[in-house]
Amino acid sequence: MSDLLGYISLTGLFLSLVVFFYNRGYIGSNRFLGSFFFFACLYTFGLCIGMYGDSLKLTALFGPTTIPFFYLLGPFSYLYVRSVLRDSAKISRSDYLHFLLFFIQVGGLLPFYLSSWEHKLEIARIIHSENWTLPFLSVNVIPAKINYVIRPLQMSIYLIIQWYLVLKYNWKDRPWIPSAQLKTTRRWLVIFLGVTTLWFINTINIVIDHIRYSTRSVFLQHIGPALILAGIILIILIICLLLYPQVLYGLPRVIAVTVPEPNQKDLTERPIKEPPQDLVTKLPELNARLESLVKKNKPFLDPDFSINSLSAELKVPVHHLRYYFGQYLDISFTTYKNRLRAEFVKKLIQAGESDKHSVEGLGHMAGFSSKSTFFSAFKAETGMSPLEYLRTFRQGPDMLS
Repeated sequence: MSDLLGYISLTGLFLSLVVFFYNRGYIGSNRFLGSFFFFACLYTFGLCIGMYGDSLKLTALFGPTTIPFFYLLGPFSYLYVRSVLRDSAKISRSDYLHFLLFFIQVGGLLPFYLSSWEHKLEIARIIHSENWTLPFLSVNVIPAKINYVIRPLQMSIYLIIQWYLVLKYNWKDRPWIPSAQLKTTRRWLVIFLGVTTLWFINTINIVIDHIRYSTRSVFLQHIGPALILAGIILIILIICLLLYPQVLYGLPRVIAVTVPEPNQKDLTERPIKEPPQDLVTKLPELNARLESLVKKNKPFLDPDFSINSLSAELKVPVHHLRYYFGQYLDISFTTYKNRLRAEFVKKLIQAGESDKHSVEGLGHMAGFSSKSTFFSAFKAETGMSPLEYLRTFRQGPDMLS
C-alpha cells in the first residue's frame, strides 16, 4: 500500500506544479491555487509515506517535517477564493498574518530540523514502533494536544469564511462578465470548496483514528482506504483544472468588445463599450496585439493560418486564444478568420483587382483554400455571394452601403 500512496502523492505534486506554472503571468490567483495543491499534496505525501510508510529513511526525511504544511492550506485556499472574487491577487501586509501559525509550527520543529541524521532515524524508529505519543512529545516543542486542537480549528475557520464569501457573493449583478464564465467560475468554486471540505474531513478522520486506535498495527489495518482517498481527492481536483482550463480565468473584468456587423468597413475598427470606471481591464493588451498583427502582417492570407500559428506569433497559449474568441468576441476562431478574409476580398474588389483576377482567384489571394469555403464564408459575412457582390459594386459602390 505504501508504494501506491507514494505514486499517488508524487503524481499530485507534479500536477500541482503544472497548475502553478500553467497560467503564470495571466492571473495571479492561480499561484495561490497552485501553492494550495502543492502543499496539500506534500502534506499528504508526508502523512502517508513519512508517518505511516514502511521506510525508516523516508520517515526520517518526510515524517514530522511536512506536518507544518497543513497550516498553509487554509491561508492559500482563502487567498485564492478571495482573489478570484475580487479579481485581484494583491496581498496587504496584514495578509502575512495568515501564515503565522505555519511559522510557529516550523519554529517548534526547528530542533528536529537541525538535529543529526542519526537522531532523525531514531525518531523514525519510534514512529514505526507501537508507541503513538513519544514521537510527538520529543519532536515538536509545542505539545501534541495543542496541535490536535489548533489544526482542525484553523482549517474549519478558513473553510467557513470561504463558503461565506462564495455564497454571499453577488453573482447576478455582474453584467460586464460573460454569463458562461460567471457560471463556470461559480460552479468551480463550489466544487473546489466542497471537495476541499471532504478532503479536510477525511484527513481529520485519519488524525482522530490515530488517537482512537491504541497501537500502530491496528491503526494501519483500518486507515488504508482513507489515506488513498486523501491523495485521490487532490489528484481529481487538479485533473479537473487541466481538462477545463477556463476555470483558471476567474472573473476577469475586461472591456467588452462587440462583434462588427457584416457591412462594417474595417474589422479592425470595432466599437468598444466602455465599462464602469472602477473596472480593471485585463485583455486590452491582447486585443491590441492581435489587431496590430492582423493589420501589419495579415497572417490570415496564409491558407494554413490557424489558431496554433496565431498562438505562436502572439506567444500566447492556445487555450487563452480560444477563451478570448469564444468568451469575449463570442465567435469561433474560424468565423473570425473568415471575416478577415471576406473583408480582404471586398477591398480587393473595391481596388479593381477583379479586373485582373477571377472571383475564385480573389478568394485564393485572401487565403481561402477552396471555392466552396470561400463562397459560403463570404455569403455568411456579406449576405451575398462574391459574384453578387461584384455585380452590385460595378453597378455602383453606393448600393453596397
